[in-house]
Amino acid sequence: MYPNLSYDPSLHLKPLSLLSDLPILLVVDPKLPITNLKEFVAYAKANPRKLNFGSPGNGGIFHLAGELFSDQAGIELQHIAYRGGGEVMNAVMRGEVQAYFGVVGSTLPFVNSGKLRALAVGGGSRMPALPEVPTFSESGYPEFQVASRYGLTIPAATPQPIVDRLSKAIQAVLSNAEFRKRFESLGFVVPVTSSPSQFKAIIEDDKIRWQSLIRRQKLTLE
Repeated sequence: MYPNLSYDPSLHLKPLSLLSDLPILLVVDPKLPITNLKEFVAYAKANPRKLNFGSPGNGGIFHLAGELFSDQAGIELQHIAYRGGGEVMNAVMRGEVQAYFGVVGSTLPFVNSGKLRALAVGGGSRMPALPEVPTFSESGYPEFQVASRYGLTIPAATPQPIVDRLSKAIQAVLSNAEFRKRFESLGFVVPVTSSPSQFKAIIEDDKIRWQSLIRRQKLTLE
């Protein structure tokens, strides 16, 4: 997305730990004749590029999630960028856009009130806050495993003893029952553990997947 950066994050930053994931949740305007993911795909195929999805801005995970699902489902969705998640949800509820690939934490109140309809969640299992909403995998798209990731990196030149000390302290927090309960109540998925090497592997896997999508779809911000 940024071909002309003056630095390489993989060289200048050292992964320290994944902290949590917020699985992507697809929500739609409840006025649409769509109640599940199969109907969403059928509607999109019957109305190519007439089904819009909003995001908080170009190039972010919510934009790329929509592009990835379009690619996997073989449909054409029109992307509309807004300035923040609040604007997107208001746009969906006003009918300006029909869909939003968001996260549980920010969309849950609107789903519970009936102002948005949840179709599928992008994690490996259903969310406790929305137990009736199936995963993308259950709905026929097992490759759609997408989440907004939160983690820590540090300067690549950080001495190893400091890396080890920080990693040990983070693991203690991640294993704390109160911390996990609070985060999970907000829709986060907290890893059991995440060493620097494990987090690096996650980043590298994500990098390969998103690079492939960006090149296929010819996405750029410059």
